[in-house]
Amino acid sequence: MLVDALFMRLGERIFPAPEHERHDRVLMLPNGSPVRIQVKTRHTTNSSGDYVFNLKQRSERGATGRGPYSAADFDILAMVALPDMAVRFTADWQTRHTIYASEFPELRRNPRATLDEALMRLGHAHAIPGRADGPEWLDLAA
Repeated sequence: MLVDALFMRLGERIFPAPEHERHDRVLMLPNGSPVRIQVKTRHTTNSSGDYVFNLKQRSERGATGRGPYSAADFDILAMVALPDMAVRFTADWQTRHTIYASEFPELRRNPRATLDEALMRLGHAHAIPGRADGPEWLDLAA
């Protein structure tokens, strides 16, 4: 829900993915392209105050579940540090990610920055507000 609220605050169109998908949300870009978002939430930190995210798919079917994620399963990972009410996005495929305690002031100050970095990495600069090639610069009167 925190990710959904953040996307709404940023003026983005986000939709829940069907339950059988290997991603949680679909972000619709201004040009209509979908971006698949996987959301992972952590409630506790390690001894350094960092949140560690190990990408494993939770399965209600136990050991016979759907297996680990692959790079083809989603485009952007949304990491939620729930007690700190912060979200960090990444398009870097790794099975382990960390939100360091030192990142929280910037994540709160500019919650869109890591989303824009992930969109850039995916080649979606056109979807970033304020960029010369982004939607805010489209001149409909021309």
